Amino acid sequence: MVNIFLVLFYSTTIKTILSCEQVADLIVKNVDSDFTPKSQNEFWGRVELNEFVITRYIKGRNTYLPLVHGKIVSSEEGSKLTLSIKLQPAVVIVLITFSVVLFISFLNMGLIVISVLFLVLFLFHCIMYFWGFMSEKNKAEQWIKSLLKNSE
Repeated sequence: MVNIFLVLFYSTTIKTILSCEQVADLIVKNVDSDFTPKSQNEFWGRVELNEFVITRYIKGRNTYLPLVHGKIVSSEEGSKLTLSIKLQPAVVIVLITFSVVLFISFLNMGLIVISVLFLVLFLFHCIMYFWGFMSEKNKAEQWIKSLLKNSE
């Protein structure tokens, strides 16, 4: 398990007795291929062969909503599902942009103003990390585990 705070990345492996084909079929049946908010499914995304990228439906928008990248491979007992749960690219771009703006502002403004701006950005990032990313990461991981467990 890897969890890098500033990059917002999480990786885990789930083992199941189901075959690769059975796991892929389960995901295809329980994930919408396009965004349909009124759907009965909890996730939407794309599934190709033994790989997928999905995200959860939520009310409103949350850029800290993680993308779940999954890869299904055969193992001796059945199959192994490797999940990489990552931050959406838009958030990385926003964080980099704010960092560049803060650096440029540092050249033109006083240290106190920059310190306050940095503190506000850092607090916002921490709140969104623990409230947005981590809670949604846990929901996605538990959903996949329960989907597999209920089918074994």
